[in-house]
Amino acid sequence: MKAGYRKRLVERLLQNLRVGRELKIGLLGAISMLSESWADAKKEMIQNCFRHAGFPMPGDHTPNSGSIEDTAGVSAEVWNELAEFPGAIDGSTFVEFVSANDDVPIMGQLQDEDYIADVVLTTSQSDSNMEIDDGPLPTSSEVIMHLRWSGAIA
Repeated sequence: MKAGYRKRLVERLLQNLRVGRELKIGLLGAISMLSESWADAKKEMIQNCFRHAGFPMPGDHTPNSGSIEDTAGVSAEVWNELAEFPGAIDGSTFVEFVSANDDVPIMGQLQDEDYIADVVLTTSQSDSNMEIDDGPLPTSSEVIMHLRWSGAIA
């Protein structure tokens, strides 16, 4: 999905440069490109993402596939075309564009204090749940009477 978004972003920038429009992309435009990228997501792409994250599919022996162009969504030729416009990419290379957020953590690392706080919170929540008194349980004859009344049994 990220590759599809990058591709649409570069194409939009190129289109704006060709017609002389401002390079700014608004929130609505970004959401639209994101929505289009999600709509184009294929089953194989999602499976490959799970494989890449270390969750192989059962019975799957397919290695991670994808060249740098596949993961970027943008070809080097399109990037070079964008680079021809002065000031469009401020000297960034294609590889820098593709790997711009490779080092961004996708989740934080929990410390011991975080685990302890989570356990204490869960324990206190379960203690408060045990204090709830729902009253006496209905007898079996009351249950049958209500089931007959609701039409669930004849």
